[in-house]
Amino acid sequence: FAVTVQANTRDVTGNSIIGNTFRNWGGTESNTGNNATVNIDNQPKKTRQFSAKNTIVKGNTFVGNRGAAISLLRTRDTRVENNDISGQKCSSRIGISQKDEVGIHIGGRFPMPGNPDLRAYVANNTIHDFDPPENCGLGRPTMVGIWADVDVDNGIAEYNRVYNIGRDDDLINGFNAHGIGIMIELQCDNWVVRNNTIYNTGSDGIRNGNDLS
Repeated sequence: FAVTVQANTRDVTGNSIIGNTFRNWGGTESNTGNNATVNIDNQPKKTRQFSAKNTIVKGNTFVGNRGAAISLLRTRDTRVENNDISGQKCSSRIGISQKDEVGIHIGGRFPMPGNPDLRAYVANNTIHDFDPPENCGLGRPTMVGIWADVDVDNGIAEYNRVYNIGRDDDLINGFNAHGIGIMIELQCDNWVVRNNTIYNTGSDGIRNGNDLS
């Protein structure tokens, strides 16, 4: 990671990542399951889940980085606004052949029962012109502008621009190259997706439901 904020032993509240430029982060060996340039991570514990809360990621420029530009994992009340993300490159996920190019990834998997807090507010970001899928090497290229992964509730994605991130399911190395503007995946409840501009993304503008298999 270029920047990581983790809540391991207590709640971490009120951090701001504003006005930075992240360029060409992540070499060819950064093929891990949680590769991102800016990572906000809420670590689950057996007895209690600590929270990364009230974080702001705003006005940053991301150019030519690998995997995800911004990753939010089990966060609360995180605002991701006015960032410009372009030229994302592929990074593999451990154990499977999928190669990811993602602008903003919001992960769940370990939900917070009874927690009504807003998980993520994603607005006014520009995500565009990803690296061509044929540069991903072996494996299935998957390009997503904004991706709410499994078990992420209570999010808002509005006034974002996503364009030129994928092509129309081109066959690359024997796999269809998925390209999706905004993906709200399985078991993601209470999301609002409105007033976004999405074009030339490949497979789908907005996709809700099943995963990418």
